[in-house]
Amino acid sequence: MFIIAKSQEPTAWRGPEISIIVDLLLSHSVDTRPKVRKSAQGFIVSLISEEGQAVEVARSFIESKVMSFSSSVFKSCTGTETVTALQLLGMIRDVSPFFSAKAIQSIAQNLVKMLSSDNGKMSQHVYSCLDSMMQVGEEDGETVWSEKLLSRIIAAGVSSRPNVLSGSESIVACFRFLLTAVAKLQERSSMAAAEAASLVFGSVSDYMLPSPSGSDEIAVAAANLLCDTIDVCIKSDIVEEAAANSKASTVVESVVSHAVAAQGKKGMTPRVQEEVEKTLGAVIVNVGPEHLLAQVPLFSDPSHPDLSEANNVWLLPAMKKHVRGGKLGFFVKNLLPLAEKLRTLAIAADEQGRPVEAKNLMMVFHQVWGLLPSFMLESVDIAASFPSIAKTLGGAIESDPSLRPACCHALLNGIRSMRTLSSSDQSMEEEEEEEPRLLSAEEAAASLTCLASFAKNYLPILFNTISSSSQEERPLLLETVGEYAKITESSRLNGLFQNVMKKLLTAAAAGGDPMTDEPELEANKVLLLELSLALMPALDEASSEFLFKSSTPFLSDPSGSVQKRAYKLLQLMGEEHTSLMQRKIGDLQLSHSPLRPP
Repeated sequence: MFIIAKSQEPTAWRGPEISIIVDLLLSHSVDTRPKVRKSAQGFIVSLISEEGQAVEVARSFIESKVMSFSSSVFKSCTGTETVTALQLLGMIRDVSPFFSAKAIQSIAQNLVKMLSSDNGKMSQHVYSCLDSMMQVGEEDGETVWSEKLLSRIIAAGVSSRPNVLSGSESIVACFRFLLTAVAKLQERSSMAAAEAASLVFGSVSDYMLPSPSGSDEIAVAAANLLCDTIDVCIKSDIVEEAAANSKASTVVESVVSHAVAAQGKKGMTPRVQEEVEKTLGAVIVNVGPEHLLAQVPLFSDPSHPDLSEANNVWLLPAMKKHVRGGKLGFFVKNLLPLAEKLRTLAIAADEQGRPVEAKNLMMVFHQVWGLLPSFMLESVDIAASFPSIAKTLGGAIESDPSLRPACCHALLNGIRSMRTLSSSDQSMEEEEEEEPRLLSAEEAAASLTCLASFAKNYLPILFNTISSSSQEERPLLLETVGEYAKITESSRLNGLFQNVMKKLLTAAAAGGDPMTDEPELEANKVLLLELSLALMPALDEASSEFLFKSSTPFLSDPSGSVQKRAYKLLQLMGEEHTSLMQRKIGDLQLSHSPLRPP
């Protein structure tokens, strides 16, 4: 039959003989015998997948036959016909990539009607079939999946979603189908997709709890669906439009409220809680912290003098984890004053004999300050907003040890993220990225210039703070010095470096006797060498050579701590200035030959 049909001229496809052959092929394509069914489906695919005038006529003819056949089978989908319908769904998955837009739309509308089937297995196969059909690419200028059709499909999928007793396979297939449909709709209309996202959110809350079988697979899949839907649908244009468009605002508010409500569900397993928290993270990333806190404020009444109702401070750890590319200005204008108010209230509570309240207020105070590193990470407005917090930041580093970690991490995040963005290769920028960049290389460079302009303030503060800090605090402070040195103007850096060298040379001249050397002198040497280690990667070769000469005497220092840092400094110098160390290695071996074992 296949050979006869394939060899026909275009005019022959309109005759009754070919119609009989195609009808036989279609009936065999849903045969219960796998080999027969597979062969018939393969013949149909072969008939419509080739090129040529005859094939075009054949494709049109077979399309009409398939549409008629599928409509007939799906209408009588009861009893034994259910098996036929299941086999037909499999055939449609295979042949639909070769069908016209009109045929696909017709079949899809029939499939939508099938979603209301009480047969769980049937619904599962309908979900999978629609999912496969929607993932097929569209030809240029051809619109298979219209906004209206996709909205109808999503609404039907949500209204006919399987209940929690249907089994994980059917539910997961439904989730996968919904996500594909929403993503396809996003290509047509951002607003329609955002509205669909809100609809999907409202439909999956029942799946968040463990199933009667005790498995959390369905709950995890539901959380993943929410997270993926947010990433697909809640784009920056929708968030920006929400400020002026009541419809967009309602959609964003709905998504936020559903994501927040999901966090408070009782009975979730730790695994599900972790996945649900990612949903909130997706909201924070896509909607932004300012929109989130406008709808879900940390305190019911932030203007109240005692901030008595802290309803949503549980958001702070999630914000610290997920905020990225936010507006530093929002932190400065809204969160920093809140933090100061919390500290004032904590001090007052302590003075009035309420230590538990004071402790709780101070904990929230530190959590709010703990958001600063996240707001500095790839911040979109450092150049405009950092000057307004620079003095506060320097004062905190200098006088408040409890805030030093947050302040140092904030500077590190700001410098490192802006250096990365400002040095991105242009060819990489032109490639399609998974996540769009919020800052151009030029904007990042401007942010870096802003940060560098405060080197004259921060480096002296950091130097002085390091000299009086504990051993536990020192590594982070030194790391901050090292990063700031890399963006500091060379003349200013050389001035700071020369001051360190003067002290280092004085310490070297003081020598050291293992029997009489004072611990304070040893600690001073260690501190100066650690500062040199932090500064060295940012030094030019001339300054590094000076540092080499100044530090080599410490290789024979009686203190093991001093020797260790001196050797570490030479190792780092070899990595940063290889040619210099190659020239100096002979001098080093000669000057320290007495140290070699006999």
